[in-house]
Amino acid sequence: MILALASWFHRASWERIGNPFFLIPPLIAILIPVGLILKEPNLGTAMITVMLGGVIFFAAGVRWWMFGLVLLPVPFAARYVYHHLHDYQRARIDTFLSPRERPARRRL
Repeated sequence: MILALASWFHRASWERIGNPFFLIPPLIAILIPVGLILKEPNLGTAMITVMLGGVIFFAAGVRWWMFGLVLLPVPFAARYVYHHLHDYQRARIDTFLSPRERPARRRL
């Protein structure tokens, strides 16, 4: 994925990177593996893949407002995705967000 995105952006001019329609194929190239990874289910690897794609977009010179456009629906999608996670995945997220409320570990 890294090499494919690097090749895609290497051939692009600054004006083409500014065109939102030019960014749809690389965005799909990121979302397809992320969808397959989430189906596995492996939330951590999917998040790392998304962040890696975002870093490549940033390094390619994608404008900030386009990042905002893509990130705008994230809170709404996160609510939907959270309710469809497995119980152990939700427990990991809850523990990460509020570590003081985690259940006490049992000592053997």
